[in-house]
Amino acid sequence: MAPHVADRISAHLNDGRLRVVGGRVLELRWEVGGVTATWRPRGRTTLVAERARWVINCTGAEGDPTQSQNPLVKDLIATGMAHADPLNLGLESDNEGRLIGPDGVAQADLFGIGPIIRGGLWEVTAVPDIRLEAQRLADSVAALLKSRQPVAG
Repeated sequence: MAPHVADRISAHLNDGRLRVVGGRVLELRWEVGGVTATWRPRGRTTLVAERARWVINCTGAEGDPTQSQNPLVKDLIATGMAHADPLNLGLESDNEGRLIGPDGVAQADLFGIGPIIRGGLWEVTAVPDIRLEAQRLADSVAALLKSRQPVAG
């Protein structure tokens, strides 16, 4: 991380405004002025509910998409719109980020970006890489939309 970011994080850790904890988040309930997080601390069985202004999830990318509890990922796989890459790190995609179905055919207008397609495009997990991928994806979607515009005549 950039040194100025590290300095700000250190300052917040030192003044008590930021706390780093390990465990599994089970529920986030948004409320006026903050959020109540219900979580299970690592190595414990009891649940903790705490109110905070912010919750930062630093768990990283989800693992095997075939085991995902994410409703969108589950539906994409169940309907055959996508499938796991050969390493089960994410969803399979082509070089343009188009998701590939189990039949091996890339979807014409269904794209992935970031960690969900890291099996094929490994360097898509850091912000600078995702920024470049987002620009590439925006260009691809713009070209797709332009190709679908009716011709005036």
